[in-house]
Amino acid sequence: MPSGLVYGVDFGMSTSALVIGRPGGEPVLARDPAGRPDVPTVPSAVCLLPDGTLAVGAVAEHAGRLRPQHYRCRFKRDFADPIPWALGEDCELTTHELTAEVLRFLREQATETVAGTPERVVVTVPASWEDHNRHLMRTAAGVAGFDPATVRLEPDPVAAAAYAFADTTLPAQVTALVYDLGGGTFDCAVAQTGPDGAFEVLGRPGAIPDLGGTDIDRMLLAHIRQRFPDRCAHLFADTTDLDLLPRRLQLRDTCEQIKIRLSTVTTHSADLTDLDPPTTFTFTRDELDELVRPALRETITECERLLDDLGLRWSDIDRIVPVGGPTRMPSVGRTLSGHTGRPVLRTAEPELAVAYGAALLAARPTPDTRRSARRAFSARPGPGQATMPAAAPTTATPDGGRRPDGGGTPSGVDQHGRTDPRTIAVGRRVYAVAVDGAGATLATGSPGEVQLWDLRHDRLRWRRRLGPGDDAASGVCCTPDGARIAAAGRDGTARVWDAVTGDQLLRVRHDDWVDAVTFSPDGTLLATASHDQTAVLWDSRSGRRLATFAGSHRLHGVAFHPDGSLLATAAGRRGAEVWSVAERRPLRLLPHDDWVNAVTFSPDGTLLATAGYDGTAVVWDTASGDRVVSVRHDGGVLAVAFGSRGRLLGTAGDDRTGRVWTVPEGREVSRIHHAGVVHGVAFAGPRTLVTGGHDLVVRISTWSDAGQEGR
Repeated sequence: MPSGLVYGVDFGMSTSALVIGRPGGEPVLARDPAGRPDVPTVPSAVCLLPDGTLAVGAVAEHAGRLRPQHYRCRFKRDFADPIPWALGEDCELTTHELTAEVLRFLREQATETVAGTPERVVVTVPASWEDHNRHLMRTAAGVAGFDPATVRLEPDPVAAAAYAFADTTLPAQVTALVYDLGGGTFDCAVAQTGPDGAFEVLGRPGAIPDLGGTDIDRMLLAHIRQRFPDRCAHLFADTTDLDLLPRRLQLRDTCEQIKIRLSTVTTHSADLTDLDPPTTFTFTRDELDELVRPALRETITECERLLDDLGLRWSDIDRIVPVGGPTRMPSVGRTLSGHTGRPVLRTAEPELAVAYGAALLAARPTPDTRRSARRAFSARPGPGQATMPAAAPTTATPDGGRRPDGGGTPSGVDQHGRTDPRTIAVGRRVYAVAVDGAGATLATGSPGEVQLWDLRHDRLRWRRRLGPGDDAASGVCCTPDGARIAAAGRDGTARVWDAVTGDQLLRVRHDDWVDAVTFSPDGTLLATASHDQTAVLWDSRSGRRLATFAGSHRLHGVAFHPDGSLLATAAGRRGAEVWSVAERRPLRLLPHDDWVNAVTFSPDGTLLATAGYDGTAVVWDTASGDRVVSVRHDGGVLAVAFGSRGRLLGTAGDDRTGRVWTVPEGREVSRIHHAGVVHGVAFAGPRTLVTGGHDLVVRISTWSDAGQEGR
């Protein structure tokens, strides 16, 4: 017998919520049994407990103070990142796997609150999310125990519009702008009601994927560090010191509480007991307003861009509906009203508006009232898995021996029928690979460490830890002569080692994790790309900071032009940017339809290749910015590399393959299969490709084809 139950799920950056809709009854919240009675949401936090179980929500938050290296929170912004987080020595979870744990907890609390299986479930996602992220969220919902047939995804502002238009006091025909400032993202949408009361979202919602309440907390933290530099110095001098991590987390939480308190009072004093020595910090609402003014101005600009796209003006908007916890700040309402001159609707629980709206949408069997919005957010099928037959390869072990691969692991199989059985068992997931100019040395990056291999004998030369935790080495590179090895780490550092001795020569630091690193062609400079939205040039010997290239999005990749005059960065959703090194300014933006993960120049510098989550790798003409050729995987492309003569392109994808293509024809000449996501790719000769992935191995594959370099 149908239960009539529906769920509305809002997975948020800081907190999440699930609202249960019941036939003929008031909606009910699924609450955290360990949470405070006055807090209606569930912390989006996961912690590995000593007994090996995973805690979620309030229990995870409390445990995380004692076990910070086993704790993860606020991971929504990194949702599609395939590099997993290490919660312990034997526990690694990607962001969408962490999300599945939060969704599972919400589902379990919902069934405890109201018995029965939901007939329909609406899970909301940011308006900025593309197909890849949406597919992963569907996967996470399935892993969490929701029946995939009952789940549909809706953009956050569409759910917020449903909540706004549920107000029976609204006039019959209204045009409203939904202003959704959440914990990690900003979304906006324009919706209209017709004479029958049904609403429709006009066009595609606007979005800023990296602006939310968490960023306001960071602004406040930066203000505290600036006001008390000496007292804060010990906390941030070495971010790899796990003993200090609980105190940094506590200081971050204090910043959030200051922000929340100033929503109801005009002045607040907080004891900053984690500083050395402790001090009392007094902050006013006026100071907070001044601090967040640029961020709010950015949201207004995005709203105006949306209105312009729709051919509307502020005068066409009947009212503005702010939703999301940060909109409790009085400055949000004042800014909206003062700038637009339009009425601003005040909601009682703005942090729950999206979840309640999702439940209202779930109560409707079909989303017919918003056909235009649904067309803008169609989800593609998930990546296919390769099933080509494989020869049985052998695997090199770290001690130099060889063993047969276990059954069921796909081998390196050439698209044209040739195989190369060489496989190196790294023993940990491989997130990055790099080969020196002679093709003799291989560097690999894994959770918490970097390994250096003798590629001619498939032997491990040395391995080095990044720090006391398991923060991933997300990028590696070699100097052209192979004398030095560098790695980018999630601990916020980039490090350089002597390739022969393994001695650490240099360590430099960003304010957030470092995703990519590369040496200049002459080896004198080191370039790093970070989630702190900067690329930095360093003296590769002294570590002196020489230049900073400030972007507007987190950076995922970086590459030098062969003559050193240009720097390319993978700027996430923005695309790839090409910068003048001498003038320190951007020259060109190369757009993708989704996040850009990696960039690389051809050996002669005439071409630039980019890898994107839109499933494509694109080769561009460096001088003109024109597209030369685009090639496609069955999922996101995570890494890209040119062959030594620029006639071949290697790509790595989350469809579990590495591939080789001819340039400029774009013809696929080789395909290498792994048993997991392939995250690293590099050439080790004219017809040798090295790929590394989440199946704990590196594969070294060769082929013979008319498209080989030199022909």
